[in-house]
Amino acid sequence: MFLRSRTQHRERIWLVALCCALALAAPQPSGGAESVSPPAPKRGGTLVFAVESEPANYDCHANVSFAFLHPIAPHYSTLLKFDADNYPAVTGDLTESWTVSPDKRVYSFKLRPNVLFHDGTPLTSADVKASYERIVHPPEGVFSARQATYTAIAAIETPDARTIVFRLSWPEAAMLANFASPWNCIYSAAKLKEDPLFPKTHVLGSGPFAFVEHVKGDHWSGKRFDKYFLKDRPYLDGYQARFLAGAKVVDAMRRARSSRSSAASPRPSATASRRRSATASRPPRARGSSTCCWCSTPSVRPSTTSACGARCRSPSTAGRRRRASPTRPT
Repeated sequence: MFLRSRTQHRERIWLVALCCALALAAPQPSGGAESVSPPAPKRGGTLVFAVESEPANYDCHANVSFAFLHPIAPHYSTLLKFDADNYPAVTGDLTESWTVSPDKRVYSFKLRPNVLFHDGTPLTSADVKASYERIVHPPEGVFSARQATYTAIAAIETPDARTIVFRLSWPEAAMLANFASPWNCIYSAAKLKEDPLFPKTHVLGSGPFAFVEHVKGDHWSGKRFDKYFLKDRPYLDGYQARFLAGAKVVDAMRRARSSRSSAASPRPSATASRRRSATASRPPRARGSSTCCWCSTPSVRPSTTSACGARCRSPSTAGRRRRASPTRPT
């Protein structure tokens, strides 16, 4: 009976603890509570990150890996892009607005005004058309990794510099998502006309960061494009992708772990430092000597009549001596 009551008592304790935990984890009512707004972003700084694989070439249309996108995608813009906060919904990148016909066979896009390539030339619907024609009907010697995805596109029209129209041979349910592909970089029509392979060895986009350098085997870097079409963006000054693979990854992890451990180690207080300094400066003990536990000075067998010697007696020893001494009559 006693064991059962103790078991029931423990079960009640666990039940109370569980209820408290659930109460703390449950969402609290928002009524009467002050809403906390996210902190305002600050401009500046360089983002440094690691990439395991280094791009063999710079052509978005010919590549398929996400490792390729990490260093190169920030230089470019696309027609649409995936909404990071509401994936898989799409939102406009170069596109300001768009419409889809009721039969899902005509997609019309209105481009943002005043979009510039990093060399200062304007981006127009002609550049979008040239880029998508390169994907759908690649010229000789150009590899298009996603050509089969866009076989439904029958024609591409440019009524004006800011309007681009895609006409499909049949409805394609995933067409908006296809237009948001991060590999569908928009290239300069003039550069493609000069050399269809220009994007393979050169970087010229309209994205938030302009190309700085690619040091083979080491890193890729970009800097803020001050004439980016989104006002006050990007916030970063730049970024650097470092190519780390194999033993380099292990070494970087070890260095990072060592840095975190050093940063987490508590620093000695000023008081502790003074104590260590005082201890180090004490003279060595003479043989047969003791050290006063109150004034920390060495003395040879301290006398009980001396002030320091009296204080050096431990409380327990002093108590025993007092108890052993006879009481003197008054």
